[in-house]
Amino acid sequence: MWQLYFMIYLALAGSSICCFFSYMITLKLALFSSLSLLAVSCSPSVEDYSIPSNYSGALATIEDTYSTKGVRGYLYTVSEINGKRDTVSAFKYVYGGGAVLEFEHASRKIPAERTLVTISAGNVYNADGVALLDSMAGGCRSVSGDIIITPRAGRVYQVKGDLKNKPYSVWLEDKSSGKLLGEKVYSK
Repeated sequence: MWQLYFMIYLALAGSSICCFFSYMITLKLALFSSLSLLAVSCSPSVEDYSIPSNYSGALATIEDTYSTKGVRGYLYTVSEINGKRDTVSAFKYVYGGGAVLEFEHASRKIPAERTLVTISAGNVYNADGVALLDSMAGGCRSVSGDIIITPRAGRVYQVKGDLKNKPYSVWLEDKSSGKLLGEKVYSK
């Protein structure tokens, strides 16, 4: 009979211990979640670019460009305008698409006035494994930098670059004339 009482005692004690550990895990998760939320809310946020709502002046257009070579793509794009993140991109990630790269026409309007623009060029991949292997083989190439431009009203400019020859470079040029707008940015 004492064996029955002992088994009941172990069952109750065991469930108490399990409840205690479950409570501690829940407490740790709640603490971790609270700290994570605090960290996110305290971190500085980057504002997305948009033309100021009170702007009524002339506009110019900047287009991304791209090229592909096998499973690697080269993307030439604007990443910031006047310190604000530009969310427009020609690269289109196709979930489940394997290593196939897809791009779409991407452009943004900017005021035809003195503007600080961050332009970037780099490799893009649609599969993480390909990116990892290429980086291990030294194939990853990129360049980014700020230029100050004053685009002309109604003109279309394109981000162009050279990722084949060192130092790598990226620049803006007038789509119709091919003339450089601003300075070229070179890798270090």
